[in-house]
Amino acid sequence: LAKSILDSTNFSLDKKRVKNHNEIPGKGIKVNLDEKVILVGNEKLMNDNKIKYIEEETTGAIVHLAVNDVYYGNIILEDTLRESSKNLVSNLKKCGINNTYLLTGDNDKIAIKISNKLNIDKVYSKLLPNEKQDILKKIKQEGNEKVAYVGDGINDGPVIALSDVGIAMGNGSDLAVESSDVVILNNDLNKLIDLIKISKKTKKIVTQNIILILAVKTIFLILSGFGISNMWEAVFADVGISLISILNSLRIVNYKNKVL
Repeated sequence: LAKSILDSTNFSLDKKRVKNHNEIPGKGIKVNLDEKVILVGNEKLMNDNKIKYIEEETTGAIVHLAVNDVYYGNIILEDTLRESSKNLVSNLKKCGINNTYLLTGDNDKIAIKISNKLNIDKVYSKLLPNEKQDILKKIKQEGNEKVAYVGDGINDGPVIALSDVGIAMGNGSDLAVESSDVVILNNDLNKLIDLIKISKKTKKIVTQNIILILAVKTIFLILSGFGISNMWEAVFADVGISLISILNSLRIVNYKNKVL
């Protein structure tokens, strides 16, 4: 939010004028600028400081501003959906992902608007980082299926680490990236579909290899018990079948090239 506000203005500030700066998690910031106390944040910050603010009818994120406990106004920001996100949920369902959730710190209106556009099954809004963790734990307890979480912010780091499969965006915070199992470097959410397809293909080929190896070794063990197999057949059951498994595994590379 701060970067968006700064990028939209030509304002420059002498940082020496800032005497103190405190971040209030989930609410905003408090700054001492010269002799003034400036509050910038959401309605929770205004309520905590008993400042009357203007309630706006908007689906955007509202950033309120108060100076010396006097309300000065607000800035409204609204996210735009990436083109790659619009068909994401429908493609996920085609891949067998039955339940999708939106966990966000945005207000109810923004969350509902985004979830409707994306056809997300269930939405949780106005969440603090610890609340996101609580919701994820609840989702994991409701079913036996694995839960994957995709995020890019500092607030997403703990939730990514808690999920069964943590996925971070390449341009996300360092905490999100370090906590994740998978990083999408080009920030294209449709890579999730590629990830699922390649993972399923890999699992299928690994299963084939295991069955093939166990079947061949079992057959030759039985044959050797009856004195039918010789040394060369034993070598094939060991080294030969390993080479066949490696060649079978190379199919993943060809499949990946087709998918990507």
